Amino acid sequence: VYVDEGGNPLAFYTNDSGSEQFVVIFLDNGHFGSGTGSTEDLFTEVDVTIDIPPFACSATANEGSGAFTAATTLSDGRVIFAPYNSSNIGIYDPSTDTYTAGASHGEGSAAFAGATTLSDDTVIFAPRNSSNIGVYDPDADTYTSGPAHGEGTGAFFGAVTLSDDRVVFPPHDSNNVGVYDHSSDTYT
Repeated sequence: VYVDEGGNPLAFYTNDSGSEQFVVIFLDNGHFGSGTGSTEDLFTEVDVTIDIPPFACSATANEGSGAFTAATTLSDGRVIFAPYNSSNIGIYDPSTDTYTAGASHGEGSAAFAGATTLSDDTVIFAPRNSSNIGVYDPDADTYTSGPAHGEGTGAFFGAVTLSDDRVVFPPHDSNNVGVYDHSSDTYT
């Protein structure tokens, strides 16, 4: 696949016929042209140079083994890591390729095993061995223990936000599906 500087596809080809390639070229007007031949023949008239820098992540978390188990994205592009064995919430900013240790959660080891973002960018952590649902405000970098879930250790693994901003936790060692309503700060 050939792409432009913005990552938009320009052309793709296959080499199913041996010596010739079937080529599709995407044109500016939303249409495409196709034909057989070499990509060199088709691109000699369209002098295109594409420079795609390789993605390289050099950010280092240094949080130790089993630090995080899940991640969720904020509206500004930052990625929040759910702390499992880390005592801090992890924050990765792909625009600057930097990792920051966020707020401390104080919920112990194997604390959370899932993360999801609400419409206001509040992050909810699925309790694994924590007795409480985790609530993180990324704008203020503050962690709050939400309501107790009463499902014991190993309770949930994962989290998903519903269209009404309630959060569902799939059971792991719990017998129940967990549902958290942030607007009322209640677990059912």
